[in-house]
Amino acid sequence: MTYSGAEGSTPLLTPGETLDEMRGYDIKCTLPHSGTEITWECKRDRLAQKTGNVAVEHKALLHSRADFFVYLIDGDERLFSIERKRLYGLLKENWKGERLWRVVRGGEYSDYMTLIPVREFIGLCNVI
Repeated sequence: MTYSGAEGSTPLLTPGETLDEMRGYDIKCTLPHSGTEITWECKRDRLAQKTGNVAVEHKALLHSRADFFVYLIDGDERLFSIERKRLYGLLKENWKGERLWRVVRGGEYSDYMTLIPVREFIGLCNVI
């Protein structure tokens, strides 16, 4: 399945097609003029508006090979993008340092996640 605009003017989007690709990222974008490929891991936080925090799952961050993470926060129409390596570095620094953000276990599998206040998280991201 691919998505493309007229005359090749918009990026070509393809979901991961093989099991290995699906484990590594959710969507691959091929830029039309340069042919550059960018991969995305897509996340949705349904509770951020209620809790005041975006929950960043450690396991997802460790296992993903995507270039960027893109977040949909329920109650906000925008999408927020952050480079995976940058997000990983911020969480690693938080884990080893003063712990500016709470680290908890939760979710369906009781995995580690870092809770970043919504406004602060949005400030770390690019709006797309």
